[in-house]
Amino acid sequence: MSQAASKALRALIVDDEAPARRRLARMLGQVPGQPEVTVAAEAADGLEALERLREASFDLAFLDIHMPGVDGLALAKLATLPRFVFVTAHDDRALAAFEVGAVDYLLKPLSQARLDACVERLRQAAAPSPAELEATLARARPEARANADATSATPPRLAVRSGNSTRLFDPSEVGHLWASDKYALFTAEGAEQVVDESLAELELRLAGVGFWRVHRSALVNLARVTALHSEGAALELELEDGTRVPVSRRMASEVKRRLGL
Repeated sequence: MSQAASKALRALIVDDEAPARRRLARMLGQVPGQPEVTVAAEAADGLEALERLREASFDLAFLDIHMPGVDGLALAKLATLPRFVFVTAHDDRALAAFEVGAVDYLLKPLSQARLDACVERLRQAAAPSPAELEATLARARPEARANADATSATPPRLAVRSGNSTRLFDPSEVGHLWASDKYALFTAEGAEQVVDESLAELELRLAGVGFWRVHRSALVNLARVTALHSEGAALELELEDGTRVPVSRRMASEVKRRLGL
């Protein structure tokens, strides 16, 4: 067997219940055949999963559906995932799961034989191309945005608390946001403003108004990009106010595509 054929498949497990994650990881370690599956990372919800996906690449993902915050279906609609499977106690979401591109749908409590068959199917399934992934997301995003519109009649705002007051800022006037611990910052009115949300939360909330994650610590309003600067493999975006924001190597080609380059 060649080195490429025997290379382990890196898996991400996303489930809000730690015992369920541990059990699935243990069962994946018992699946026979090659290439084997190794659990490379775990996440307790969709937001944490987004961070894991930014940090590393995976071959497979096993997602719970019902989780607090961003659930499995929302994650599948809004993130670029590898081949993925839903592992859930609910049997009424299979159609929705396959509509967002799931390779399989497993019901808890999961049997080893069922998981073995699923992994074999994953081994034989062709990994979707970037174009196929983008087509899946293109079909899913209008539904996600319609659901968001149904729950809010106003455009998204950036809320900044100051004492007993909360000021609201229009994100279309913001060039970029960056991470600081569990918060996000942006510049407005000549000063740094602090938002009590993580970049992962803002990434989902602002996706419909032109913001794109260009780096694990930066979210950029693409409408305010005025120039690109490259030096070797490094890429930076220049904004209207002259600020330069670095782009990660993993995101460079996608950022250029979204800017029409």
